Amino acid sequence: MSMRDVLLDEAVKRLKEKLPYATRNWMRKVLKRLDGVMELEPDKYVVEGRPALGDRRPAYYVWLEGGRWRCTCQPAVWGRVCTHIGAALLHREHRRILQRAERHRVYVAEAEVECPGRIEASGEVYVRPLGGWRYRVLVVSHLREIKIKCGGYVIYETEGEEASYAAALAIIQRFQGNT
Repeated sequence: MSMRDVLLDEAVKRLKEKLPYATRNWMRKVLKRLDGVMELEPDKYVVEGRPALGDRRPAYYVWLEGGRWRCTCQPAVWGRVCTHIGAALLHREHRRILQRAERHRVYVAEAEVECPGRIEASGEVYVRPLGGWRYRVLVVSHLREIKIKCGGYVIYETEGEEASYAAALAIIQRFQGNT
């Protein structure tokens, strides 16, 4: 599981703690909406409408008023916590966790290795085949001393370069060709 997935899982866990009555189906819809949330200002969001989730409008507005979350959709008018509100709350919690993680330091190392077996490392490992048994390997770890293993045997050791979690995410995206 990637660090980003771990942080999103933590945000989902915290949302479930705040809304223990939320059903699995409700949470599934909230997760589907997450990439369509945009923060306009603190405690004010716009959530992209999704026809596949039953939305009739292109966007819904979510805001905090008098200690209660409000939304422009019909269920929220009836006093329910809709999935638009849920998506805004999840976005808010995920952003908070990411901000804390950005201040967190990790270690990054990149190497070219030969391995006819399974590649493992002392951290989160990303592998790009180069041909034959040659691979380009990127490791992001909480440990400064990074070890890359092939079939359980250490084949490469180095000290990782210290980076913020945010910088590590950018390095991972570049490594995967997502820039």
